[in-house]
Amino acid sequence: RCLSDWSSDVCSSDLPKGYCGVKIGSMELIELQAYWSASDVDLRTRHAASSRGPFTHHYIARERGLEAAFLSVDIGSSAQHFIIYEMFVPPRLRRHGVGNRLLKAAEQLGKSLGYHSVLVWPQTLEASFFQQDLVAWYRRNGYSPVHESSREFVKELD
Repeated sequence: RCLSDWSSDVCSSDLPKGYCGVKIGSMELIELQAYWSASDVDLRTRHAASSRGPFTHHYIARERGLEAAFLSVDIGSSAQHFIIYEMFVPPRLRRHGVGNRLLKAAEQLGKSLGYHSVLVWPQTLEASFFQQDLVAWYRRNGYSPVHESSREFVKELD
């Protein structure tokens, strides 16, 4: 299933017949469907544990054909912001810029869908990450609190 309003659809031979992803920068975002899942065990486990809502879409991000990260976003609701619910990079791929590239790809996805801002709730998924480090990372990437004491962070898309 190709989303015709995305300008950079790509089809890969290793995806189910007729299924397409979207290429953004160096990443290809492949939406996970019931009939297709990640081959990487860390990503498959994260996908299984991730929450699902009526507007939630889950993606596997690939770079150079290899699965690199998991992304969960809200698409199609009446929300004014593109909402990133979850980003996950397997431990063996961390500290190589994958998270930065995934965030940029997610922002570009939101922009291509007509959103003008991105909303996140920084929350660590693992004890090995400190909450203040995650918040600092979002701040370095242009996010700021919605309100002074808010746990929600927003970024305007150019």
